[in-house]
Amino acid sequence: MMDKIEFQDKILICRDCSGEFIFTAREQDFFVSKQFHTPTRCKECRIKRKGLQSLIGSNPQRELYEITCAKCGKKNKVPFKPSPEKAVYCNSCYRAVKEEKGNIR
Repeated sequence: MMDKIEFQDKILICRDCSGEFIFTAREQDFFVSKQFHTPTRCKECRIKRKGLQSLIGSNPQRELYEITCAKCGKKNKVPFKPSPEKAVYCNSCYRAVKEEKGNIR
């Protein structure tokens, strides 16, 4: 039986801002289990690089569009502009439709 690797927190240097960040033992265990490479950027620089500034508060007002669910008729809001040619569902109906098609994990 293979012994579990014991990780310890590491201090890494961000390749973008040159700041130090901690790569925790828990993160290391997760990265190894998913076969990810060691991160080279701090969390803030990763977010900036991916263009996800809205997740850290720079754009807290996301535009929502009102829809009527194509399956149950319930009113709901979605974070994308719906196309009139495509059916749009509420969360519960969307999951049900995906399960019916076998496209959900």
